[in-house]
Amino acid sequence: MNNGSRKAKIIAWAAMVLLVSLLAASGGVADDTASLGDIGWMADSKWVAETTGPDGKPLWVESVMEWTHHKTGIKFQTVFRREEGATPAYEGLFAWHPEKKQVVFFYTSRTGALSEGTLRKVGEILVQDLVNIKPDGSREKLLTHILRRGEDSYDWLVFVPRGNEWEEVMRLTYHRRPLAEESEPATGEESPLAAIGWLAGGKWVTEAPGPDGKLMIRESFFEWSANRRALRFWSIVKLSDGKVVPYVEGAYYRRPDKKSLWFWYVDPGAYYEGEVKWDGKRLDHIFEGVNDKGKRSKWRYWFEREGKDRMPIKIFSHKDGEWNEMVSLVYERQN
Repeated sequence: MNNGSRKAKIIAWAAMVLLVSLLAASGGVADDTASLGDIGWMADSKWVAETTGPDGKPLWVESVMEWTHHKTGIKFQTVFRREEGATPAYEGLFAWHPEKKQVVFFYTSRTGALSEGTLRKVGEILVQDLVNIKPDGSREKLLTHILRRGEDSYDWLVFVPRGNEWEEVMRLTYHRRPLAEESEPATGEESPLAAIGWLAGGKWVTEAPGPDGKLMIRESFFEWSANRRALRFWSIVKLSDGKVVPYVEGAYYRRPDKKSLWFWYVDPGAYYEGEVKWDGKRLDHIFEGVNDKGKRSKWRYWFEREGKDRMPIKIFSHKDGEWNEMVSLVYERQN
């Protein structure tokens, strides 16, 4: 291919990207429901974009995306890397919402802001409609586009509202890099979740009868996100036959608009979200779940702190205006 022909193809491709992006932002192309499969190609990889920071120096934006343990969500964390080191920036999750019949996502930022929204398809573009909730509780709408350029690269475009139109304010091209285990430095700032940070570290273990009446082992893990704005958790069940089954995965975070702690989690068949209150001894979770059939349910969990490594919990269901205790367990931390 000669240079003239190659240049013409690049110009044509760029024009197509611009046209489709503008149509998507303006609503000129029909929407399709997006699934987790539509972004599955991004998972279990590190994506890197090179740009210039406000100081005029090189800046690399690195996002690591991984499937959750039970494959019902894609978690991600983003750092800003400069020549002198890395700064944790964002951490969040994509998951299928059974009631909304959409992929939803949320992420927390180092500043304490929370962004949440939905994912949809417009032609070949994946569109994120999101609201950024700032630490003071104020809100701003944003629109982002993800346009895949091949197996190992994609364009990421950011739009802000200007009157009745969307104006592009940022465009980055990400390239896939090998996924390596890395530990990013903490920021040194106190997390808004510091009061429940005692959950992190080691693994919490309990035994309980399984469906077959035989004892099964439950193990729960808690760890800080890189930006310390979320406390991630996941759990597994070890059955009597030796089989290990992923159970739930989620995170605690602070909602700036609610001025309170919240949490979410997903299990193989449902999505859960609600408020969390800590009184110095008991972590009280009051929340709702929605399953694959759209049925909603109310739940309450109590985590009691007894010393450093002991945690009795109680699980309540809600019926006829009352909380009914269903399960009582005692977890102990193992290092």
